[in-house]
Amino acid sequence: MKAHRMIPTPLDGEAVEFGALSLPMIPPSANNLFVNGKKGRFKSAEYKAWQLRACLHLRKQSGWHVPGPISVRLTFNERQTRCDLDNIIKPTLDLLMAAGRISDDRNVRKIEAEYSPNIMGTLIEIRRGDAKQKLVAGCSAKVGRKQVAASLAAFGEPSRPVSTPVPATEGSHVESPLSATVSRAA
Repeated sequence: MKAHRMIPTPLDGEAVEFGALSLPMIPPSANNLFVNGKKGRFKSAEYKAWQLRACLHLRKQSGWHVPGPISVRLTFNERQTRCDLDNIIKPTLDLLMAAGRISDDRNVRKIEAEYSPNIMGTLIEIRRGDAKQKLVAGCSAKVGRKQVAASLAAFGEPSRPVSTPVPATEGSHVESPLSATVSRAA
């Protein structure tokens, strides 16, 4: 068992079906997370500093966590980084564990990641359930509701009003919980 799995981070706040978080910064690349030392690999100073700042920022946002199997959607500002998209997913998931928003990144059943010029920093959306449940995107003036509805219809996804966070209830499933105030690339 790995060391970070031995002492679980306490989950933050109440359990919800969906939650959205934002960070003003982009995570460091997975290529720069660890350094080699005489006694093994260690977190780099840059990674430790980013994780501490980002964790504090997430803890300031209202307290909640999403339990059980989850789907995660990550949106990063493409102008704030030159990293490959796949290299900034791991530190973001590790951050969600450290901040107590998810119990374990092994519970992630689906990941969607994209770059968008329409946000600052990082947008993280966490939804309870597996990949069989549907996401419906909220939108702002930059992406019209008709465009979103047409795009979702092309993929067989329904369009419904949204809210965040959605309280968890036993046996409930959420189909449409994305923040309506979030800008999204078309």
